[in-house]
Amino acid sequence: MSYVDRVYKRVCAIFGLCMWGFGGATAARGVTVDIHPNPGGTVGTEETALCRGLESLDVILTPETKCVGTGAFKGWKNLLSVTCEGENGEDGVKIGAAAFKDCSNLSLVRFAKTGDIGMCAFEGCRSLAMLDVSRSKNIFIFQSAFKGCVSLSKLRVRKDCYWVDRESALEGCPASVQVVE
Repeated sequence: MSYVDRVYKRVCAIFGLCMWGFGGATAARGVTVDIHPNPGGTVGTEETALCRGLESLDVILTPETKCVGTGAFKGWKNLLSVTCEGENGEDGVKIGAAAFKDCSNLSLVRFAKTGDIGMCAFEGCRSLAMLDVSRSKNIFIFQSAFKGCVSLSKLRVRKDCYWVDRESALEGCPASVQVVE
């Protein structure tokens, strides 16, 4: 499917969801939307722009996603969950700098396999309680990656995970956060 076809499909799906919402029906959790990456495999601000204003949003990144780009979802107060079932080889899906920064209602992040986690990637995600990236080999976790995640109680990583600055990455998290290696 071409990029233009994917964009057209996405616009039609969002229009349909908006019209469905005006009819009074609401999802139990939120509106679920599939987001397709650009031809290079990145989900960035262009790919997410059409969904930004939707209320109570659960996002599914399609399996061809290789990277969640810098600031792709930054500041989305309406984002409740993000799921990506694609593994994209050994590297997994890379999470760019500030990709989910200040998504204060983001409570569930479920990726089949995660790549590097960029600087400030989840900073200010106040509702994020647990994250498991233990299926990912040799990932880098950059400074301030989880800064201010005040609900974070458990973070699962592999022993070969490389923390650029572990103290900075977990700054503002509860002192009781359990890092399971």
